[in-house]
Amino acid sequence: MSKAIIIRHENNFNIPSVRIVGTDENGLLINEAVDLDGIFREVVYDILDKATNEQLKTLTSIIDMWEIGIDYRANQLVSFNGLIYRVQQCHTSQANWTPDSTAALFRLIGTEDEVTSSAPPWVQPIGGHDAYSAGDKVTYHGIVWKSNIDGNVWAPSVWGWSRSG
Repeated sequence: MSKAIIIRHENNFNIPSVRIVGTDENGLLINEAVDLDGIFREVVYDILDKATNEQLKTLTSIIDMWEIGIDYRANQLVSFNGLIYRVQQCHTSQANWTPDSTAALFRLIGTEDEVTSSAPPWVQPIGGHDAYSAGDKVTYHGIVWKSNIDGNVWAPSVWGWSRSG
């Protein structure tokens, strides 16, 4: 089997695109693209999915403004009217599905200043899909709390949280 790998820079993130060109054991031509951009995006979304609020503060410089007609992926962060939201499920944005009016699609994280702080204000999750992860820090009634569990949907003064210095 004979193969050659061709590497080019042709995408939005300056990630090399790869094409495998050659012949297989039967002499048939192989010309396959490897979607590194897609692989990169999967890695980024996996990181975002596991990121605590504290870790999100380092990511605010790469947050895109929300726009109509964009394919959004779960856990992607978007900025809308000065607030940062986390996409809850994959969808293509529509004019009437704005982050501030569609809780099934977006979870409010906070203002840019709050997101860049170590403890944004606590927001009541509406289900497991937007629950807090272990290690997330929030401010609740002027006190900083740290989630002790994954899937935390309780208020910090109720269960699953400890006061954080």
